[in-house]
Amino acid sequence: MKLSLSKEYGTPLPFIDHLGIERVENPEGRALLAMELKPMFQNSWNAAHGGVIMTMIDSAMSLAVRLHLQGAPGGVLTIEMNTKFIRPGLGDRLVAEGRVIGGGRTTLFCEAEVRDGAGHLVAKGMGTMKPLKKKEA
Repeated sequence: MKLSLSKEYGTPLPFIDHLGIERVENPEGRALLAMELKPMFQNSWNAAHGGVIMTMIDSAMSLAVRLHLQGAPGGVLTIEMNTKFIRPGLGDRLVAEGRVIGGGRTTLFCEAEVRDGAGHLVAKGMGTMKPLKKKEA
């Protein structure tokens, strides 16, 4: 089952919604995201555009932080992120999985992988994320 991130987070995420990135519900509670790789999100070689892949990595790491902390009421900021592209993202689907690998409550270190529909590794990324406290009204 797929879940809308905008609905789950309770805040509009127009770019994520435009790409159609959705959370994949799973019994392990892992930070899994998926999207249909439509032609409009492909480059001139009919592979996933690098910006789409990086957005999936960023979003998977953000979700991993939210799950790790059991919420992030003010959102999650990306302090820095790097990406290694392994192979072209081909096919009709991309799946990203994010994990927290270290840090504390104010700064967390994460990694994520993006795979194509056949399970081939497309890209790996690492990042430093900062969860925000809820803004006061």
